[in-house]
Amino acid sequence: MKKSNVLTSVFVIFLILLFATVGLLSDHVFKDIEKIIYPEEYFELVVKYSEENSVPAALTFAVIKVESNFDKTAESSAGAMGLMQMMPSTYKWLAESKFDEIPITALLYTPETNIRYGTYYLRYLYDKFGSWEKALIAYNWGEGNFKKFLDEHGYTAGDYDSIPVKETRNYVKKVLHHWAKYEELYDNI
Repeated sequence: MKKSNVLTSVFVIFLILLFATVGLLSDHVFKDIEKIIYPEEYFELVVKYSEENSVPAALTFAVIKVESNFDKTAESSAGAMGLMQMMPSTYKWLAESKFDEIPITALLYTPETNIRYGTYYLRYLYDKFGSWEKALIAYNWGEGNFKKFLDEHGYTAGDYDSIPVKETRNYVKKVLHHWAKYEELYDNI
């Protein structure tokens, strides 16, 4: 056996023994690492407005994770703004018709305004379409686009491949995955 193969084998055995020894701590260590990947930034605001609008807080965290990765100054190429990537037109409509407020688009960069309106809009879409999955499709693709698609084709839960927009298919899968991770990692949400 060549010296390099022996060294490689010894190194692999060393790694196996190391991981076996550390294995007792691995669940805790991996969970701590996952909490870095899945932060609870803006915890108080997420919980406050999720409760106020009857949206699961873990879902709100997942939407923020996918939409902006917790960057309150994020802006999409389509013009969506802030943590939950609200479209200014949606914000304006909600501010005027649902909250009787004067919309100030720059406020979409403030976490409180963005989370307040984002969770309200998620709940509105849930009430309109009857499930969180459908609400997420409408949130990403647009309420009108999804309604037209439903009227013409219908939608069966979990049938992501029937959604004609790849970005929306991937979006829903990511949010649902992150939602499950948030529920798994945190007992307080």
